[in-house]
Amino acid sequence: MKKGFTLIEMVIVAAILGILLSISYINFTRFSVKSKIESTADEIASMLRDTYENGNKGMNFKDYYIEINKNDKKVYLKNQNNTIREADIKDFEFIIEGQTINTSNNYIYFSPNAEIFLSHVKLEEDYDYKDIDDKKFSDIVIKKSENISKKIHIDEVPSGNITVE
Repeated sequence: MKKGFTLIEMVIVAAILGILLSISYINFTRFSVKSKIESTADEIASMLRDTYENGNKGMNFKDYYIEINKNDKKVYLKNQNNTIREADIKDFEFIIEGQTINTSNNYIYFSPNAEIFLSHVKLEEDYDYKDIDDKKFSDIVIKKSENISKKIHIDEVPSGNITVE
């Protein structure tokens, strides 16, 4: 009786292992992209919460804002001109539903009525929040592909309620 494996048995085992490894690699890649998009969406949602809470705490909503820099592909939480935190969006498409993001800097502010809006310029100290109706939005989408995306939803009631879906 011979001991060992024949060449055909070895080829079959190698083929099965190759198939299993390729399937696990595809799943691992998909899982890592989903994980990265979830952490980015959670970070941006946290930045939005901080923007609202810090602005609400001092009733100075112009000093706390989020800057979207399309050139650097980053989102910054800022206090006046100081960066507090940043999130990298270089691998994703950043969409504010119902709004257009310019190629230059864009700014997200909360109004004293807890309305979130997009501005293409930094707000001046005497800004009165009267012309924000066409700038308001409630959803931000972080997207890698049609199947891989996360939505950040901002409710007006209750004020400052931000969820990641």
